[in-house]
Amino acid sequence: MKITNANSLWALALLPTLLGGCTSTLDVYEFYGDPGIENVEFSGLNAYFQHTNPKISGVNVLMIHGMGGYANSDHSTVPVDLVEDRLGLRRKSDPYFKRIRDSNGSIIGSLETTLYNSSSTDRKIAFNVMYWSQSTWNLKWQLALRDNSDEWMTRNRLKNMNRVKQDLLNWNVSDVLLYLGQKNQSIDAAVSGALQQMVDDPKQDFSNRPLLIISFSQGSFIVAHVLEKMRRYGPTKQRSTARTVQSQVCKIFMLSNQIPLLDLALPIKPSKSQGSDLESLTVNARPDFGATASEQVSVPLTAMSDTPLFNTKNNNLCFDEPKIVAISDPNDVLSYSFSDYFKEEDPKTYIDVLISIAKTEYRIPLTTPGNGIVNPIDAHTGYGTNSKVLDLIVDGASVKRGAQPKSR
Repeated sequence: MKITNANSLWALALLPTLLGGCTSTLDVYEFYGDPGIENVEFSGLNAYFQHTNPKISGVNVLMIHGMGGYANSDHSTVPVDLVEDRLGLRRKSDPYFKRIRDSNGSIIGSLETTLYNSSSTDRKIAFNVMYWSQSTWNLKWQLALRDNSDEWMTRNRLKNMNRVKQDLLNWNVSDVLLYLGQKNQSIDAAVSGALQQMVDDPKQDFSNRPLLIISFSQGSFIVAHVLEKMRRYGPTKQRSTARTVQSQVCKIFMLSNQIPLLDLALPIKPSKSQGSDLESLTVNARPDFGATASEQVSVPLTAMSDTPLFNTKNNNLCFDEPKIVAISDPNDVLSYSFSDYFKEEDPKTYIDVLISIAKTEYRIPLTTPGNGIVNPIDAHTGYGTNSKVLDLIVDGASVKRGAQPKSR
């Protein structure tokens, strides 16, 4: 989520403070995973990059944004230059772009790739930054224009409230509605096209490199479900691409996981007593994914809501669990627990990490700590620049479950 003018919403959130509040500091840093294990351990990017398996030539990384675009100024989920310094990388090439176009030739997305070499070994790494926000720009522009053209509303609307509506709703939340509604084909096409370009890039050698995904907000939901749609509904080449990506994923870092919220729009998962009846209802392959008549298949109506996000079976490129690390600020109102929602999955494949992204609690005078509010924009958009989040992505973690590790 990218808020171009956060001051307006910030002013609303801080109304009690503006009237004379006080503050306290928040410092949550806890890990929760499989209840059957005492310690929580997972590897980060550095372990995969330095791994000594001679069959692995390097690592590929994919970043995908959420609603509204990237929150960071360098347009990435986490600043690539910070990761570059931490891993001791040497840039091999300037970023190169692959534009994704629709059938009319309009740009709906892009993939920006930068190649690096290790400064001490022959290992290579490719950072792929995916953009899909171009696919919804025209529709959101029309919404914003109509809203601003309503003279009766705008004449009587406060200036800061107009900024809140434009920046938060018209240019950000609208992405969620577009994807969950009937106009999601352009987003699907942008993401599937970028995935295709990434896998087809000979410089990335997808035959023997693990893939690590860093997704933000709505992006986690989109990349998981587009991959599954490609695998089920796409023509032969798209199905092959989806299988390649799903089998190569060794780790996905979900920043501000929204899947439990967005999953409400999917068909209801069947209970054991309902399963046979619901599973008998089928739908044909969606034509917007390009499958020919001979390639189309019928799939259960409930299949999308019952499908694992990624292939959680370890392949020869992955050497540790868990696969999914969901990082949340407990005060980020747009983030949800992963493990509580996916209890039916193998608990060894995921872990929840709670981190205070927004560290300042603002309270009304005379109230006790724990009864205040945080800046909601900071809580949702500050993951990519938080040092502890970067530590987890680069170095992983090894801590007692529910314990607070020592700060670096």
